[in-house]
Amino acid sequence: TFINLDFQKKLKDHGVKVFTIENLPESVFKDPVIINKRLRNYWRHEEEIMQAIRYFLTKGRKEIEGVIFLVSFACGPDSLISELIMRDMKVVGLPFLEITMDEHSADAGMLTRIEAFIEMVRRKKKKLAMDLMKEETTAT
Repeated sequence: TFINLDFQKKLKDHGVKVFTIENLPESVFKDPVIINKRLRNYWRHEEEIMQAIRYFLTKGRKEIEGVIFLVSFACGPDSLISELIMRDMKVVGLPFLEITMDEHSADAGMLTRIEAFIEMVRRKKKKLAMDLMKEETTAT
């Protein structure tokens, strides 16, 4: 769509399989995400985002190679959720990219960031495959 500059289409044009909250089964959204003992999420949309992320970090881990978080403006609850997602991604070693959209967002700049992220994910995947081959070679 115009608002997100055909974001999903750009990813698909680069051969990326795209998952969105709307693609996930309803069972993913049944249990609330508890951030810590004192901090609970009170925003419905952000709760769904966290539930989706937690799904992909556990049961759906093998389905993804990275996460792109598309937000509108860099304020409000999305800024907190973005930080939490980024921390989770670091723990499991998944590439993470946050793209903030506003009325000044340009198509070319977003495309450059998408292409760089895809290249980073592909290089990481290739390196992991090479490391695995080395381990198998030295084990035999």
